[in-house]
Amino acid sequence: MGEGDIQYKKTRGWKWTGKEVGGSGVAARLEAWANGLEAIRLTPSDTGVDIRLLGDTTMADAKNIIVGSSTGTKIGTATTQKLGLYNTAPTAQQAHINDAPAGGTGATAGAWDTAANRDAAIATINAILVRLETLGIVASA
Repeated sequence: MGEGDIQYKKTRGWKWTGKEVGGSGVAARLEAWANGLEAIRLTPSDTGVDIRLLGDTTMADAKNIIVGSSTGTKIGTATTQKLGLYNTAPTAQQAHINDAPAGGTGATAGAWDTAANRDAAIATINAILVRLETLGIVASA
């Protein structure tokens, strides 16, 4: 235990590892342990505090995730990071879907000018549905 260290015994509670950073009162790392396992880790960084949740997280009803409104917030910072919604298996960013062909114009507006273009539009719509289902945004049939 170094200067300014805090530790709650019995492997349950808070453990402040390292010393204060520059006498600022900021811990080099603050950990929360439960049942002998590290659950939360707070580490100061140049831009704030890095928060690592090392287990499942449950949020109470009627509580929200509040983000800033000037720059915006990302969920996932690389296309290879995986995300799943509504108990679907996490998956990386889905592949691009080609644009559907345009329909007819003039007297045939709203109609497909060829069967191939109609089929391509149907395939595009179905591909969008598959991507939404894969992420769990809509239920699969």
